[in-house]
Amino acid sequence: MMEFLSVLIPGLAVGAIYGLVALGFVLIFKCSGVLNIAQGQLVLVGSFICYTLSIQLGIPFYLALVLTLGMSYLFGVLIEVVLLRPMVGQPVLSVVMITIAIFFILSSLVMIFYGATYYNYPTYLPTEKVQVAGIAIATKYLWCFILAAVLFVGVFLFFRFTNQGIAMRSIADDEMAAESLGVNVRRLHGVAWGLSFAVSAGAGVLLGTVMTVYYGLGFIGLKAIPAVIVGGLESLGGAMVGGLIIGGLEAVAGVYLAPLSQFLGGIKDVFPYVILMLVLLVKPYGLFGERRIERI
Repeated sequence: MMEFLSVLIPGLAVGAIYGLVALGFVLIFKCSGVLNIAQGQLVLVGSFICYTLSIQLGIPFYLALVLTLGMSYLFGVLIEVVLLRPMVGQPVLSVVMITIAIFFILSSLVMIFYGATYYNYPTYLPTEKVQVAGIAIATKYLWCFILAAVLFVGVFLFFRFTNQGIAMRSIADDEMAAESLGVNVRRLHGVAWGLSFAVSAGAGVLLGTVMTVYYGLGFIGLKAIPAVIVGGLESLGGAMVGGLIIGGLEAVAGVYLAPLSQFLGGIKDVFPYVILMLVLLVKPYGLFGERRIERI
């Protein structure tokens, strides 16, 4: 049991980061109905922005983190205004193709400027191990779990108690009704994209902390897709629960299914998608998704 928990707890910490990226998916989908395929690349871009500010420009790390979140927010708003807003009323496939184009453009830019080299952040979290229920756990995993939880709670409280958050929830329920009541739908679409990009960039910084900053983080960020589908495309809490499930099972599979890797290479990376298929067979709308019945 102790060995199992020593594997599971770091997996849950990484899963909480997946949950943040999944939260970004949900924010955009709830408010604008767009499934942003480029969401994983915001993990990559956010991690490298923070690296550039803190290491190359010498800005104190926590200030660099705040600047990273702010810059990512503005970038998200810019993307929505320049690329997505003109596509209102166009076929869904056209909008999805734009997000796919953003995915490849961002990954190509990172490769051009940084290459495939591995980078590290300055040490900003304690590095020693602590005992949790008799299990030695690296402190960075606990801190990343806590920081991910703080970000999630912040977004949840924003949606629950602020005027803008309540207005965005009204858009998610019925956009036309919200607009008829005077809600500025277009502006809030931009806010949703900005928040989504900022949250995913924060997840990228945390992921770069528990792993390292490198080109592959964008593809790791794509593991949020199984997380958001498992949790439910329109559930904020489901996004985090889905991330925890995927992260925990991925870590357990990486250790306990390792003997199968000689027959099924990369089983740890494939396992989240296996879980995705199994959940969809039983719960097509995800664990916390709601079936919508429309009258014709």
